[in-house]
Amino acid sequence: MKKITLTFFLLLFAIGFSQNAPISFESGENGSTWSFASFENGGGLGYEKVANPFKTGINTSGTVGKFTALSTAAGAAPYAGCESAHASGVNGIGSFTFSLSNCIVKVMVYKPIISDVGIKFAESNGEAQPEVKVKNTKINEWEELTFDMSGSIGKGATGIIDQIIVFPDFQARTTENVCYFDNITFSAKSGTTGGSTTSTAPTLPMDFESSTIAYSFVGFDGGAVTKIANPHSTGINTSATVAQMVKGAGQPWAGAKIVMASAVDFSTKKLIKIKVWSPVAGKKLLLKFEGAGAAFEKESVGVTAANAWQELSFDFTGVAGVNNLNDNIIFIFDLGTAGDGSATSTYLFDDVIQSAVSGGGTSLTQMSLPLTFDSATVDYGLIGFGGAEASTVVVDPTLSTNKVAKVVKSAAAELWAGTTISAAAGLGFSSAIPFTASATKMNVRVWSPTAGIKVRLKVEDHNDNTHTVETEATVTTASGWQTLEFNFANQATGTAALNLAFVYDKASIFFNFGVTGATAGEKTYYFDDVAFGAAPTTGTSTAPTLPMDFESSTIAYSFVGFDGGAVTKIANPHSTGINTSATVAQMVKGAGQPWAGAKIVMASAVDFSTKKLIKIKVWSPVAGKKLLLKFEGAGAAFEKESVGVTAANAWQELSFDFTGVAGVNNLNDNIIFIFDLGTAGDGSATSTYLFDDVIQSAVSGGGTSLTQMSLPLTFDSATVDYGLIGFGGAEASTVVVDPTLSTNKVAKVVKSAAAELWAGTTISAAAGLGFSSAIPFTASATKMNVRVWSPTAGIKVRLKVEDHNDNTHTVETEATVTTASGWQTLEFNFANQATGTAALNLAFVYDKASIFFNFGVTGATAGEKTYYFDDVAFGAAPITGPITMAPTNLNYGGNLRFEINKDIKSVTPTVTADPLPTYSISPIMPKGLSFDAASGSIAGKPTVETGPVSYTVTATNSVGSQKLTFTIEIFNNDHDFDGINDDVDNCPEFYNPNQEDKNNDGIGDICIEEEQVKVAQGFSPNGDGINDTWFIKNIENYPNTQVRVFNKTAAEVFFSRDYKNLWDGTYKNTGEIVAAGSYFYQVDLGGDGSIDLQGWIYIAN
Repeated sequence: MKKITLTFFLLLFAIGFSQNAPISFESGENGSTWSFASFENGGGLGYEKVANPFKTGINTSGTVGKFTALSTAAGAAPYAGCESAHASGVNGIGSFTFSLSNCIVKVMVYKPIISDVGIKFAESNGEAQPEVKVKNTKINEWEELTFDMSGSIGKGATGIIDQIIVFPDFQARTTENVCYFDNITFSAKSGTTGGSTTSTAPTLPMDFESSTIAYSFVGFDGGAVTKIANPHSTGINTSATVAQMVKGAGQPWAGAKIVMASAVDFSTKKLIKIKVWSPVAGKKLLLKFEGAGAAFEKESVGVTAANAWQELSFDFTGVAGVNNLNDNIIFIFDLGTAGDGSATSTYLFDDVIQSAVSGGGTSLTQMSLPLTFDSATVDYGLIGFGGAEASTVVVDPTLSTNKVAKVVKSAAAELWAGTTISAAAGLGFSSAIPFTASATKMNVRVWSPTAGIKVRLKVEDHNDNTHTVETEATVTTASGWQTLEFNFANQATGTAALNLAFVYDKASIFFNFGVTGATAGEKTYYFDDVAFGAAPTTGTSTAPTLPMDFESSTIAYSFVGFDGGAVTKIANPHSTGINTSATVAQMVKGAGQPWAGAKIVMASAVDFSTKKLIKIKVWSPVAGKKLLLKFEGAGAAFEKESVGVTAANAWQELSFDFTGVAGVNNLNDNIIFIFDLGTAGDGSATSTYLFDDVIQSAVSGGGTSLTQMSLPLTFDSATVDYGLIGFGGAEASTVVVDPTLSTNKVAKVVKSAAAELWAGTTISAAAGLGFSSAIPFTASATKMNVRVWSPTAGIKVRLKVEDHNDNTHTVETEATVTTASGWQTLEFNFANQATGTAALNLAFVYDKASIFFNFGVTGATAGEKTYYFDDVAFGAAPITGPITMAPTNLNYGGNLRFEINKDIKSVTPTVTADPLPTYSISPIMPKGLSFDAASGSIAGKPTVETGPVSYTVTATNSVGSQKLTFTIEIFNNDHDFDGINDDVDNCPEFYNPNQEDKNNDGIGDICIEEEQVKVAQGFSPNGDGINDTWFIKNIENYPNTQVRVFNKTAAEVFFSRDYKNLWDGTYKNTGEIVAAGSYFYQVDLGGDGSIDLQGWIYIAN
């Protein structure tokens, strides 16, 4: 399921960066246990950690680094040095990025000669950033040298550093020189020397307008942010500069972070507002804070309109883990969807401001027992560690009205990974747990995907972590809630006993204690209702079976929602038509992923041997919606989607005939329900569905027996028993609709980030029989071909064939992908076996095949990648020539008319061409409209009225081109912009949204020339003597008139009592001319306190 992989990657991202500094080499401190490897030193020893032989001057520390640099004659290079190990955790420099807050590196050195000292840093892939060299000025004396690494900010493939490299004596040497170095520190850059401009780190509010602030964003996993001129200076944002995020090809969580001048303080200001511009409606922005404190985050609602500025609000009141220690702000647009670097993956943001929540915020109280995670006034907090850092408070996946703690124990987790129940301050509970000699128990309600695991509970004194007691309980229910009892009178083996003289006021919970993530794999757990005392006695609850009607009080209908889906059992709110039962299941598809849904674990695997038909009664608020039914478990996953419901707000029975569905087996006990796959829900009534009476039966008239696979293999037949068996990290191998051709089916292989170098996919149904007949190899016919799709070129694809009855009879060969993100046919010649594997033996039977994408490269190195294959055939690859066709039938649907100041849906042409063309247009597009050269689409918001203007679009490919001429007209039906079209406006020349007409003569009062005050709709204070001031006709007839003008943030820029038509556009606080744009005015005629006129004026510079 998508949920599993996405959760894993979100966990990877949540780990963040950690820098191990300063480096002092002292016992128990950074550098003490590090391994520094020497290089280019002619075979000499090079680096050693030694006692400081010169405890004088500025360095009297006990331990230092020593480097003996051999002479050039002895074979040493001028750049001989030493380097820490990559990815070495606490035994190395960690992982971090350079910013203005840490780019000044200082090193103490003691040298016998004046020469350059070099420092540089490298990323995990070995890419090194440029070294910085500084000469020492003293001989045989400790001296601190300063290295400015600001030039490395944002540099490199990822910008994430995990290695330090030191060149103590960077020169050609005629003698052996012994150098010492110590106390390597990292600090903020407050300015530069030598007459250069001082650059400061950013603070909130952040508007990207300053020329002295370093807006140094560090992108990660495909994200890149730059400061650019505002390309859409419209609506609520007419500022000059903005930040642009391009979400390139990479990970679904691609984004960027910026280090602020100091930690962001949320003590009183818990509201963050950001103006954003998205090319697609519905996209969300995740805002995350990292730093010295625990990380916390909040995701916005989806933007309501494409190609328009909108202000998003992030209210951190009550968000778990909020603290005042973090100075890293992380921006992630459209979390969960990988970008492609195109215009539809390009976002803008601006004006990041922090303020108090309107009406003030409630002071949060400290946690106490019993603990439920449901109160808006309690400061809940979870601190994960050892591989359980992804511990958060979430909505209960089985009950949408409840909140619980969610713990993801990652695949890299330690055996002691756990979660401390404490807010960031680490205070634990507000009062001590009231243990006595006869009251030694606590209970916790838990949910685990597997039974039989140990859960350890530890309590301690938050002021003295040596005062602890730990005990364990065992989970007996898989994929369902149960209450565990923990008796601290029975402490865990090897831990301290309960001491009633101690204070215990803080707790930590450890799921599957004693088992590493590498052994168990990534697992997600939940807990709730942490209480003092013995566990309450409950009745017996059984797992469900088919048929399932939700009427039983003893069956646990324990649905687990994912990615925004939540299912609960409720009273039937629509007891009509074909379903008058008392209780039903309700699915609320909340804000989340398009595949949001829920699963339930049955009492046993669902047997499809004879009963291949599933029927379900459903109720949908919208006609046309479909239900996807999927089965997972011990066997390969398989699924089927229903037809769309034919009527809204009515019960209907849907049928799912699994006859001929690829991969159907009798091993799966998980049933997954996904309504309206492909569309994200919003939790509203239109995203709420009901279902009931899930029954299984035989297909009327019997089913068709599926035949075994044979070559050539296409995955398209409804009568063939297709099957894929993934292994080594490619378990997510399934038959799916071709993403490039909806009428075709192909095999999809996801090679995960945890995949082995030999991860692959066997082409065989669950029985493992392979093909129905042997591959007909001969001495002259040794080839097979497979059509493949890979996101990257240059990777090796290995194909292995074997005897399904004897897996020692194998032959393997390889081919190389040459096309990125496109289909190509690879040829595999088994006469050329892969190195180290057996040769083709024509005496053997080969009737089963396995395919390995990017063979020899682990997922940890390559990252998760998705591949496809199809058309597995015997013989050489077919020879195909290129299909070429000059563009023809170019068409925009006729002449185009757009209304001024209205966002237009992208208008994209149709064309027949191979290869696809690029486009150009002449003359320049009307102001406010954009033209995409890749697709020929026209989009934007026109701002200037024009008549029909002739344009020519040219579509060009490598074969030829075609021109198309048509007109574009920008029309305006409302020239006074009062929201009323001219043809029905009683005074179309002047802004009068209320259409006041006191004498009912059909002419608006504002049009009466003799007495009417008329406000000019704009002026241009540029000193040319024309319209340099704002003119309000007849204003002199109303003494004491008050006039106010506001900018788009509601800040008053001008005020006048008894206005005399003299305002020249200067801002009242600075005397400077305001920026060009639209401003809102209010006129109080006579100064009686009532607003008589209001509207918009445009100021042009």
